[in-house]
Amino acid sequence: MRADTDYQMRPETIDGATESGAWITFHTGLLNGRFPPVSIPTPRAGGARSPDQLLVSSILMEPYHDLATDLEGNVVWTMSSPTFLTRILPGGRFLVLAEAANSQNDLKRWQVVREVDLLGNTLRETNASRVAEQLASRGIRSKCMKDGEQCVSGFHHEAIGLPNGHVLVIAGLERMFPDGAQGSKDPVDVLGDLIIDLDAEFQVSWVWNSFDHMDVTRKSLGDEKCKLGPGSDGCPSIFLASTANGWLHSNSLSYIHGSGDLLVSIPEQDWVVKIDYKDGKGTGKVLWRLGLEGDFKVKSDDPYPWFSYQHDVGFDPPGSNRLIVFDDGVRRIKKFPKSNNRGQVWELDEQAMTATLVVNADLGVYSPAVGSAQSLSGGGFSFESGMVNPAAVSNRATEVGADGKIVYAQQSEGASAYRSFRVPDLYTAPRR
Repeated sequence: MRADTDYQMRPETIDGATESGAWITFHTGLLNGRFPPVSIPTPRAGGARSPDQLLVSSILMEPYHDLATDLEGNVVWTMSSPTFLTRILPGGRFLVLAEAANSQNDLKRWQVVREVDLLGNTLRETNASRVAEQLASRGIRSKCMKDGEQCVSGFHHEAIGLPNGHVLVIAGLERMFPDGAQGSKDPVDVLGDLIIDLDAEFQVSWVWNSFDHMDVTRKSLGDEKCKLGPGSDGCPSIFLASTANGWLHSNSLSYIHGSGDLLVSIPEQDWVVKIDYKDGKGTGKVLWRLGLEGDFKVKSDDPYPWFSYQHDVGFDPPGSNRLIVFDDGVRRIKKFPKSNNRGQVWELDEQAMTATLVVNADLGVYSPAVGSAQSLSGGGFSFESGMVNPAAVSNRATEVGADGKIVYAQQSEGASAYRSFRVPDLYTAPRR
């Protein structure tokens, strides 16, 4: 509902027959907090808009908050709290990362993964220290004390819900290489990633360790550095050195219906990788790498078809061979400086190992980081350019039709947005 607006409601009792009470008029309250102004900058360019009428956004503006607007830009729901919304779950529930203290370190930033309801009430949660206690048998600590140890540095970027009630979350994994690594002649701190499977009670049931399954000699393509302390520039916290090599910076997970495996977006390698998960019984082996210098042969006449520093990847609709991705284009823009973000749909043939680019939508703006991608019920797609014009900072959600042409856009000024979701209501989750 919109703020400061008159509405009517009435009770209805359904017990064999519907009985309705009298209508009661009520007035909604004022918005409590600072919210970025919203505009509709792009006129409709033909084609039907999706019937999904709400846009839910994770706003990166202090204090962090999440909000929903209608397609005219009116705020209809907000949750102001120091949380970072990652995914919408069915039934008016959300997965968030939260700032909170824990017993093993004093770095509060994104130390908690939590499921909340529409009012922000906690339904279940755990923190990085509790998770690290369960990882001790795997040689992983909550805080590194000497060279060669591996320690959890906090959650970052992603938590997703699974059909069985489990939650998968990404956590930073810090490790000091005393003899050097990734081209360094001196000891070097390398920040890798964990994928942690939390069961319905938020206890660890399966773990993927990037140091066990990825080539640690291949350094970050952008030479990313993460700073000591409570996280910066999208990095989780680090403990061991003044800077760490941001080796992977994994930013999204997607469950593959049918095989029970996982897709992971690894933007510092410009790869999407498929991991042998098998509903918690897999080996963790990387089954393939999609992207430049990966395992697929590309089919496209675009001069630079591959995504780079990509976000929010998944097979969409679930069970199909169509993969949707937001292409930030960080490496591409160095070759083509006037480029914009792209919304891409790839058709994968995992037998022939070919990738065909079937939608390659120019989104009209450029965001060097963050972003999201989603197919819509009307046949089109929604893409979030979350950090447009970093000096001034705005975010733009763009809907394109099946032909890749822009149908609608909504822009918020003065704030970036990690992700946005187009949904029919706050109780219905996107399809993946």
